[in-house]
Amino acid sequence: MSNEQKKTIKTPLIIHPFFIGIFPVIFLFSRNIEQVTVSEIPIPILIILTFTFLAVFLLSFIFKDKKKAGIIVSFFLILFFSYGNVYNFIYYSGVKLQDSKYLLILWIIIFCLISCFIIKTKKNLSHPTSVLNIIAITLVLISLINILFYFLKAEAFNLGSNERSSQNNNIYNPPSNNQTNQTNPSNRPDIYYIILDGYARSDIQKEIFSNDNSELINYLKQKKFYIADKSRSNYCNTVLSLTSSLNFTYIEDIINKKDNKFNNYRLVKNMLKNNKVCDFLKNYGYKTVAFYSGFSPTVINTEISICPMPISEFQWAIITTTPLRDTGYKNLLSLESLHRYRILYTFEHMSDTTKITSPHFVFVHIVSPHPPFIFREKGEKVDKPAMLFFDGKEYMDYTHTTLEEYKENYKSQIIFITGKVIKTIDDILTKSPKPPIIIIQSDHGSGAMFDHVDLKNTYLKERFSIFNAYYFPDNNYKGLYSNITPVNTFRIIFNTYFDANYKLLKDKNYYSPGSDLLNFTEVTDKIE
Repeated sequence: MSNEQKKTIKTPLIIHPFFIGIFPVIFLFSRNIEQVTVSEIPIPILIILTFTFLAVFLLSFIFKDKKKAGIIVSFFLILFFSYGNVYNFIYYSGVKLQDSKYLLILWIIIFCLISCFIIKTKKNLSHPTSVLNIIAITLVLISLINILFYFLKAEAFNLGSNERSSQNNNIYNPPSNNQTNQTNPSNRPDIYYIILDGYARSDIQKEIFSNDNSELINYLKQKKFYIADKSRSNYCNTVLSLTSSLNFTYIEDIINKKDNKFNNYRLVKNMLKNNKVCDFLKNYGYKTVAFYSGFSPTVINTEISICPMPISEFQWAIITTTPLRDTGYKNLLSLESLHRYRILYTFEHMSDTTKITSPHFVFVHIVSPHPPFIFREKGEKVDKPAMLFFDGKEYMDYTHTTLEEYKENYKSQIIFITGKVIKTIDDILTKSPKPPIIIIQSDHGSGAMFDHVDLKNTYLKERFSIFNAYYFPDNNYKGLYSNITPVNTFRIIFNTYFDANYKLLKDKNYYSPGSDLLNFTEVTDKIE
């Protein structure tokens, strides 16, 4: 080829490293779009783009060849972000690596060999660069198109949601200005709604886990709590249960049965995020507060959001695809450490909200004693816990855990959580300038004999029996009753302390499979 011809060949832009770098983030977001917020994306993308730019710039300066620099960086990023997936593939294939460093060494060798080949080659790399550009851009575009379709579909849903809301106005009548002005807001009691995920009712703890929960029961009775000792959840799933309780209605009254599953489930999630309890209390001058649970679907919109960790589960998931999972950052950034720290932080700092001068509603979702099991009885760490947030048969199948092991681990964790509950309630009652309202409630029961796809294989009494305790400032518990379900919790509170006039709903219980959450089967009469 003549010099004239070489000059006519345009050098392609070196953009593939940047697209390859952000692809894992965009792809992971597109696959988990229902559980992840857009706000979790910018930080990892910015870090990756900054690193990629600096790496390309530095290698271009060293080798005096931008194309070689770009290809080396791209291969590094491919190896870097594929490490965790390859490790998991090997692990779940049944091959037990004695030490993960062997895979890391293999990755380093592969990278060095590829880099040496690229550095030494005399070939024109314009064509490979163009091919890499096309592949990288295509991969990102496919994920972006999937994301775009999701949001277009969601927007179409939002346009119709107002009509659905207007059809359901009977479930919530916001207080009028006259009502909200009847009492000075500063005289209203603070409200704490504490959800203990999967916390079994005391009789179930004794029956299935051979655990005596009398320490908590006696403590709460001493503090003049009302304990609904026959309480059940309305649903066997966290999102459904909390959507129902925080909107004080049944899911069936929210969804449109003629609509598709996507629109209805999105409606349920929106109703949880923008719930009627917060709307009601805001009209009475309440500040709304929530602690970040780590479980994105239960992150509700509040004026004050307390996030104990600077990194989310989504950002952690990105890290686990890289060799960082097996470096010195392992203990700091592991899902176990994040989950553990978040739970302990929430218990430790829940009472700090008593310093808020205006009346406030505090929503707390503690994802425990629900799996994963990370606490021993005294809070000690569990050796190599299975960090899966499944429950019941699904959890045991994935982790190869026996029923007896599940029971033992659950018992240890609930004993520790119970101790933290007692300490936290004591702090709230001691530090509160005026007596608050406190609700300690499970979203559903434990899952030792729960099958998320098979009703017949589920011990309904276990899954639906929940812990449910109330503290009212004046100990006026006339409206409460032993078998109350969460759907009536705020109807009673608003009737008692805000002069509302909500009729109590019939207490019902619904099972639905994890694969089809809105396919309800009423099991009220089937629970022992």
